[in-house]
Amino acid sequence: MVENLSWGILIFYLPLYTVLLFSFISQQLLSFVIIDLFLIFHSIAHFFFEKHPNNNFKNLYSRLIIYPMGLLGLLHLLGLMYF
Repeated sequence: MVENLSWGILIFYLPLYTVLLFSFISQQLLSFVIIDLFLIFHSIAHFFFEKHPNNNFKNLYSRLIIYPMGLLGLLHLLGLMYF
């Protein structure tokens, strides 16, 4: 089970990092939107799985990284849409 989860995370995150690197290089608007949406949904997923027994991201340090990134992704996405 854990091995499948590791492969799933690798398959999901590796393309995301590729898009992130591409967006920094080429300044593509679609890339920024994809990254913002990922950050938002990533924060929401961590919030809903907060009480899961296998959740290892319960400390303050993890929360100070995950949740503000989701908020910044939301603010950036709103900024892209309205300004």
